[in-house]
Amino acid sequence: MALTKVHNRLIDGAYANVKDYGATGDGTINDVAAFVSALAANDAIYVPAGTYIFDTMLSMGYQKTIFLAQGATLKRASASSSSTDPVVWLNGSFCQIIGCGMEQSQIITENACPDGVVKLGMPSMSDGGTGNVERCRIEGISIKGSTLYGQTSGDPDVCLQMTSPEIAANYTFSYFHVLHNIALHQANIGMHFEGYVNGCFVDTIYGVHLGNTSVSPAAMIYMHGGLDNTVSNVFFNQSNDSDGILIDDLDNTANGTAAVMSPDYNSFTGIVCEQGGTNAYALRTLKGARNYIQILDNTSQGVSLHSTFRSDLNQLVTSASANWADLYVEGVTRTEDNIYVGKDALNIATEGVQLSTTNSSAFTTDNTSGTEIMLYMNLLNNDGTFIDFRQDGTSEGTITVSGTTVALNGAHLTRWSQLEGNAARSDIPRGSVLSNIDEMCVWGDEDNEQLNRMKVSDVEGDINVAGVFQGWDETDTDENPADFYCAQTGDFIIRIGSGVTVNKGDLLISAGDGTAKPQADDIVRSSTIAKVTSNHVSCTYDDGSFCVPCVLMVC
Repeated sequence: MALTKVHNRLIDGAYANVKDYGATGDGTINDVAAFVSALAANDAIYVPAGTYIFDTMLSMGYQKTIFLAQGATLKRASASSSSTDPVVWLNGSFCQIIGCGMEQSQIITENACPDGVVKLGMPSMSDGGTGNVERCRIEGISIKGSTLYGQTSGDPDVCLQMTSPEIAANYTFSYFHVLHNIALHQANIGMHFEGYVNGCFVDTIYGVHLGNTSVSPAAMIYMHGGLDNTVSNVFFNQSNDSDGILIDDLDNTANGTAAVMSPDYNSFTGIVCEQGGTNAYALRTLKGARNYIQILDNTSQGVSLHSTFRSDLNQLVTSASANWADLYVEGVTRTEDNIYVGKDALNIATEGVQLSTTNSSAFTTDNTSGTEIMLYMNLLNNDGTFIDFRQDGTSEGTITVSGTTVALNGAHLTRWSQLEGNAARSDIPRGSVLSNIDEMCVWGDEDNEQLNRMKVSDVEGDINVAGVFQGWDETDTDENPADFYCAQTGDFIIRIGSGVTVNKGDLLISAGDGTAKPQADDIVRSSTIAKVTSNHVSCTYDDGSFCVPCVLMVC
């Protein structure tokens, strides 16, 4: 319970008043000795309004409680002390610091505070102390560091430091603490869960002016190995480019901890982050499993998920603002129109994946071993469609599987080619009959052992027919402007000369002028180029020639 003015009057008479033990609260005299005396004689003490100077750290042992009245401040003043120890250390179980609310009761320092303005738990990650520290309570106070956003060099400042090393030698624990209605100001880290700080209940937390990005880490809540904690109702702002929640494991095995401390089984709900800046993250995960995270993001960079973040072992719920920049995973780079995995730029020669809405998408795999498989596609339980090829929303073809058969539907086989002497583009009607020539295509230094050049067929019944002209290649017009596609096998169209009659089922040969005509019999020969599948005229050219559907069967 946070104290009201009514509570102040009741407690003033019910609990030992620290001023009865010599405390002045005048903002100049060191009052630590008075607090030590008062706590030695009483389990609970009352602190009236005033500023109480703490030149040295006050340690609160087992079952000690400090009630801070409205206007009461515990302060480390730089003018009288250079100590960087915590102002107050709760190092015994069932300790409590209870104030009147954020900004009403305060604990502040004017010095650096690498071990916290307020410390809760064991001495350090190499010293587990002499016993458990459990079921402490901090409520209704503001905790302030010395410098806006924290230190710019050296160790980071911390507002509230919680430490639980769980060293095998003594295996003591810090757990089941209640942290409620707390404001965190002016440090690199607002709240630090260091080690296996376990089973804490944290709610109604406000963070502001936290996280100088020149010192790492910079975060409001740093879950650095914490376990089984519940964090809810948190608001974080005015802390440019820092992290709202930072989750990472802690390797303390060198000090005797049994295993690397992984931040697991934590719950974060009602987290609102709008700290500002162009590089701010609402959430950054570096490790952790089996966490539930529900976060409202109004930051530039959104949420960053490490590559080890297991979506099957963690649950993440987000609500995007206008500045939402999508989910980020380490190893993944996102621009406005592109996503890169394993690379950070559009380059098909670099191993990785690129997905784009405006450029090429590509999968690039290093196949030095010669045994790598580029892509697996696995359709579970039933046969069906693997890929549906669409243009402007209309399905143009599919790849399907039925039993042991994979079918390419609505397609035909084409190949690249060039005209004789790599001649420049000319007006070749689509569907015109092409013939092979004894000249190979050339593409710079690229090896080519099978693709020959072609010409518009000029021999009637030519046995060198190669297919029909589909179109010029528009994908490489700078280096190879004269490349074109020759359709060779499958469903397409074929050009018929003006005045020539064809019927469905006719076999076709070259007419010797770039068009096709019916052959004299129905025997498929080396000169046969296609079979008419419909009398439908798909297009007519200025010279009267026209195209009909066919099945190409270049032999």
